[in-house]
Amino acid sequence: MQEDGQELTSPETERICLLTTPVECEGDAVRTAIVLDDRHQGWLGVPHGGVLMSLVLELAHDGMNRDMFPLPTFPFRASFRWGGPTILLGDSLEITARREGEEIRAAIRKDSEATPSFSAAIRPIPPTDEANTGEPDPLAEAMEAIGRDTKENVYPLPVATNCFVCGTDREYPGLTRKFYCLDARGEQVVFTSIGLDGEDRNRIRRFRYDDIPVHPGVLAAILDETMGWGGFVKARNGGMTVKLDVDFLRPADRGEKMLCYGICSGTRGKSASRMFWFAEGGIFPMGEGDLPPIARARGQWLAMPNLTEEMKQHLRPAEWLNRWFAPEGP
Repeated sequence: MQEDGQELTSPETERICLLTTPVECEGDAVRTAIVLDDRHQGWLGVPHGGVLMSLVLELAHDGMNRDMFPLPTFPFRASFRWGGPTILLGDSLEITARREGEEIRAAIRKDSEATPSFSAAIRPIPPTDEANTGEPDPLAEAMEAIGRDTKENVYPLPVATNCFVCGTDREYPGLTRKFYCLDARGEQVVFTSIGLDGEDRNRIRRFRYDDIPVHPGVLAAILDETMGWGGFVKARNGGMTVKLDVDFLRPADRGEKMLCYGICSGTRGKSASRMFWFAEGGIFPMGEGDLPPIARARGQWLAMPNLTEEMKQHLRPAEWLNRWFAPEGP
């Protein structure tokens, strides 16, 4: 019988890097080129934002003397921004990163467009912010307590088939996350667990990079989708990420059990075609004792009515859709 925590396959033979193309270095700058395909899919025909974040983090780490993910680098903040020409599967991309003092600035451009479609700034967390990084999160504590006591208030969210994060029928390796919404005394919190059993830990750790047990880009991808769902259950509209700031506070330990949550912190605009929502989230350990948080994040999403209609057609299982696309909450 499989022991809990035992690896199902060797992480050395199963290690997966999303960035597989050669990296060119010139001074403090690095670049590579990549063609997107079904391995990178998020929504239909579109790469997952978590894949773009992972590509940038891998390039910066690979090209900057592999000094981004080691323990002394933590805590660090990665600020991701979407905009410019739309990126689709099949597009050729140029990915660049450059060190500017303590920061690393990165960009993804489509077919050599002048305007980036995606950009990132990676920097140490300012000393003025460090005092807040280790504080316990009362919302996460309340969510865990309510979840233990009132299971009837937890509702599963539908999934896509080929999404890198939640896809259930992918040809290529993915994260296979399942998301749930907790109606916590009128506050709707979306959450997912990470690594609760050996199979799941292996699924996440195969994207491990160098000696970091859990790829920071994978954690960012899970945060992005969890927080996006957190806004959806409030706004009742599908949306695309506009910006996401992730504070990586420490590396996740090998085999660590984690809880990722997202909650809508506000909306702006009443029309679905002109609506933004804001969300906050975090990743916390689920072990015994007073363990420090792993990551915190905040971001903004743009509601897209056409995406809402596509979600109604393509998310599964069909019997769950009425609950989530009805005007009222669960």
